[in-house]
Amino acid sequence: MALKIAALVAAALYVIYILPNIVDIFNGIFSILGGHPLFGVFYLIAALLLTAARAAMAAALVLFALCRDDGRNNTEPLLLTVISAGILRVLAAFVAPLLGGLGTWFRFRYFTYDIAGAGKSLLYVLIILGILAGLAVLAGLRPFAGKTKDEFLDEVKDLPNILNEEIERIKPEQKQTPENPGNMPETAGGPAPVKSTSGPRRISENRGLLKFYLIGIVTCGIYMLYTLHMLAKDINEMCEGDGETTAGLLKLIIFTVITCTVYNYIWHYKLMNRIQNNAQRYGIEVKTVGSMDLGACWVVLSVLGLLISWCGVGLILSLYADYLMFRNMNILSKAYNEQVVDKYQA
Repeated sequence: MALKIAALVAAALYVIYILPNIVDIFNGIFSILGGHPLFGVFYLIAALLLTAARAAMAAALVLFALCRDDGRNNTEPLLLTVISAGILRVLAAFVAPLLGGLGTWFRFRYFTYDIAGAGKSLLYVLIILGILAGLAVLAGLRPFAGKTKDEFLDEVKDLPNILNEEIERIKPEQKQTPENPGNMPETAGGPAPVKSTSGPRRISENRGLLKFYLIGIVTCGIYMLYTLHMLAKDINEMCEGDGETTAGLLKLIIFTVITCTVYNYIWHYKLMNRIQNNAQRYGIEVKTVGSMDLGACWVVLSVLGLLISWCGVGLILSLYADYLMFRNMNILSKAYNEQVVDKYQA
């Protein structure tokens, strides 16, 4: 019981330490989207590496706590799993600061390496392994005692199969579902899906620049990502049938990282032009700057905002670009709700 409790407590601590890494992941994403691609990519990779390593350590400890059974004599392979996860955690602790230091150099032109943090991670892993090994000895167990090198290597090779068996033991039994539940009519190809009769969805008309940034800061960027997700979903619904499709959030993030922020400008350019192209369809006029297309307007303002740092002018230009995006999306949403949603409900 002491072994199980110690493993679960250690797993909980690693889960808690994952939370700051999640914030770092969003910081990396927004650094890329905000015009610092190299810094953001290195920062994002470092955060993902630390998150994966801590998650692996937590999972190994939970597996040890839930599956260890003296009757099955599985303490050794489960402890070996924790040791493997610990090695991964230590490697991540030493590699991640190097990536972070490279990212810092590309943005601020100085290099930093958190050797103290890496050392602490190594110490924590050794303490946890020491506690588990000590409690095992006190319980009368002698893990790995008397093992030859070949026997130990064979156990390492067989570890994936053992872990798969242990995971299968703790999986909940899947409930059997009837082949034709409810009132779904049979068709030649199987049960036919029930079609929705709720009608078109009412699109939000109250997107705002202040809300976007304030709530985004409070939620560590989560609300900003959600807003971009909804922009893609809403524009695809309102402009359905125009022959175009706006990519979703996942594709936006992945391709922005791959192209070092170039795709971010392409995505917004196409989104803004799609708003303008469909404005005539709903009999509305969009707000832009001069005679520029909306897409070109957003790109020009954002690029100038990135390049100009004098007296906050660049920041104002960048904010105005996003203001135009939200303002015109609200105009289009209002027209769609009046001409499509309200008409359907009437």
